Amino acid sequence: MYFPVCNYSWIHIFDTHGTLRASVALCGHPISAFTMKVRVATAEDVGLVELDNPENSTIYRIESHIPHEKPTDSDLENWIVYKHFCFYTAKYYGWC
Repeated sequence: MYFPVCNYSWIHIFDTHGTLRASVALCGHPISAFTMKVRVATAEDVGLVELDNPENSTIYRIESHIPHEKPTDSDLENWIVYKHFCFYTAKYYGWC
């Protein structure tokens, strides 16, 4: 089974969207990183009763200019941003 290769984490200070954009760019989608529109994901977006994200994290959903993973032929819509004191890291969270 193949899983997307977007497991990069990018550390950024004081900015969740900057971290998210940097992670999307590192996954090989620089144009999407600068043109995408994101919002905080809701449970209805992914068909769950409740989001199961860990403490000190937020799940974001990309609304437009969604990066597409060719090997899996899937859109990388859901991303998670973790907060560590004043630092943030982000990575793909497609299994939510």
